[in-house]
Amino acid sequence: MLCVVRAGRSQRSLVNLGRDRKTIRAHLNGENVPGERRQSPDAFVPYSVYCQQRLADAPHLWTSTLFDEIAGLG
Repeated sequence: MLCVVRAGRSQRSLVNLGRDRKTIRAHLNGENVPGERRQSPDAFVPYSVYCQQRLADAPHLWTSTLFDEIAGLG
């Protein structure tokens, strides 16, 4: 995309390629890299210490029971 803009085409003309204008602007400004997705935060991290403790206390704990306990925590 950057080479097309440097060649003289406008950012608006790149919208015809099927991308959103905000996405094109972000690529050209270097805010994000084409082909790479942003990493979302891991939802399990807040519960990992609890799960480790529960599995240390009861190694034969069923995963469904542990899931129900975690679901009860929020």
